[in-house]
Amino acid sequence: MPKATPQDLTDIGFAAQQFGGPADFGVESAGGFLYDILLAVGLEVRARAGATIYDAATSDAAEDSDQLNFYRLRDAEKYLAAAVLWQRRIARLDADTMIGRSADGKADLLREYRLNRANYLTDADMKLAEVTGTTRTGGASMTVVESGPYPPVL
Repeated sequence: MPKATPQDLTDIGFAAQQFGGPADFGVESAGGFLYDILLAVGLEVRARAGATIYDAATSDAAEDSDQLNFYRLRDAEKYLAAAVLWQRRIARLDADTMIGRSADGKADLLREYRLNRANYLTDADMKLAEVTGTTRTGGASMTVVESGPYPPVL
């Protein structure tokens, strides 16, 4: 069961009208629009944080660190779900016909939506890094080693 709730996502500012008005938008059980997204991202967060940490983290845990992890994991779930929702808004806007909307206006909105999505993904990674102590950059690091009989040139 995810730590975040559909109400957490509506508190961020998402509304049913942004996604075509599904009737099950805020339903807090399986089959609900937001709840199913939260179930999926909850599994992702659990896999990345580790089952032991995830399962021990509750809002009423005896250990302060477990309570703190609950809030961090809940935020990570919210942010990952928000990124999914922004991606859905991007797809919806991209498929939209441009009636009453200029191509430049649509491009500006798409750019803004993509930036919002990227920001939420970054925020989720930061919250998970606070729990796990590791970052997920996927990058490579480079270094230079100077050796030999010649002095460095300044």
